[in-house]
Amino acid sequence: MDVRRGRQGTSARLSVLGCKATIAVVFLAVLWAQVFVIPRVLRDVVGMWSAQRVLDLSLVGAVTVVVGTLAAQVVLVCMWRLLTRVRQSTVFEARSFREVDVIIGCMAVVTLCLLTAGVALAPGDAAPGIVLMFGVAGVAAGGAAVLMVVMRMLLTQAVEMRAELAEVI
Repeated sequence: MDVRRGRQGTSARLSVLGCKATIAVVFLAVLWAQVFVIPRVLRDVVGMWSAQRVLDLSLVGAVTVVVGTLAAQVVLVCMWRLLTRVRQSTVFEARSFREVDVIIGCMAVVTLCLLTAGVALAPGDAAPGIVLMFGVAGVAAGGAAVLMVVMRMLLTQAVEMRAELAEVI
């Protein structure tokens, strides 16, 4: 594979194309949920709780869901941009850090939202399973954020090695 000219094998092109197709489908699914599903679910949740807790729970739920879906969409766009860089053989450049940093930030925000929602639901009448679900999802999102931090460190090393190799050549 000639990296300088951007030539890639058929399997690499198909892999990038498959990833982009998956990202497009997931993005459309999140957008569909954002427009059609989430408003209905929030309306049903508000209908289930007593008037005293409605404002608290609907606010926590709405913020968590809206921030989570927006963060997911931003992450998908950043992943698309990184895949475009892979296709152009420019992923190991300093400009890629912006997308990786945005992904890490979005995952950290989602982690905080999920854990906050779990804490907000815990003292009330919410089922323990729902509180546990928010906690587990928050820990999973935090783990994914930590994984992205490790991936960023690997990207840093790759960029440095590529710069050193360019100097040698």
